[in-house]
Amino acid sequence: MNTHEQRVAFGAAMLAAFIGILALDFYFDSDLGLGCLGIIAGSLALLEFYDISCKKGYAPFKVSGLLCGILVFLSCWWEARTQGRFSLSPTLILLILSWLFLQQGLTRGVEGAMRDLSITLFGVFYIFFLLSFAMSLRHLPGGKGLPAVLAVLLMAKGSDIGAYLFGRKLGKHKLSPIISPNKTVEGALFGLLFSVLIAIGWSLYPQVGLLPLGWAVTFGLFIGLTSIGGDLLESIIKRDAGVKDSGSLIPGFGGLLDVVDCTLTSLPAGYYFLTFYQWKG
Repeated sequence: MNTHEQRVAFGAAMLAAFIGILALDFYFDSDLGLGCLGIIAGSLALLEFYDISCKKGYAPFKVSGLLCGILVFLSCWWEARTQGRFSLSPTLILLILSWLFLQQGLTRGVEGAMRDLSITLFGVFYIFFLLSFAMSLRHLPGGKGLPAVLAVLLMAKGSDIGAYLFGRKLGKHKLSPIISPNKTVEGALFGLLFSVLIAIGWSLYPQVGLLPLGWAVTFGLFIGLTSIGGDLLESIIKRDAGVKDSGSLIPGFGGLLDVVDCTLTSLPAGYYFLTFYQWKG
């Protein structure tokens, strides 16, 4: 099985598993499946990020960073479930900062403090903070949280897949040769088209109807753009570290961070877009 076939096979399997988890949450009117999936995915992606940073000579506090990231996710999950909005406790941020500085002082002294604390915290907020917006989407007012989560993730991954498939065949003009030499303008345009088509299809589905058609087109473009941005952001990190993939966990894709990179930026974008639409309405 070549790389392209592996991507298709494992991509379809992951999508089916994800939809199955959301279906169970819908059936039981729960958020446990999505929340547990977020913690597992966030943990694996964060460990991959820390492994990448080690290749640059950084020494993040892996265990503490992982525990802090899970606490950030749980805190945002609790706020979304109880308050129906996104919020991160300032007290938790203060506690995380205090613990990491204390650990640095007691175990490593001052050597490399700015470097290692910064990369530890960046990983926590890059992975878990952004991923926690999935729970805020899940608890959007109006009872359409699960369709909103699924719509945003389908658009983000649709943009990513469309850009990959058509960029390989039709791409001629480099999108950003310094950051990611394989990405093309043509691929990005097809990715945006995929995202818009998914948004339109979602708006026409009578049982969901997240947005009117005009808003859906804008929504699709917005999520498609943030998906491309998330992909490029991870490319910057990998290129700086001199690695091709974040890991080798998923055949055909690389690491889990390579799979979720585009969704990390699309989840908060989707949340704030839909929140703005509800506020405006």
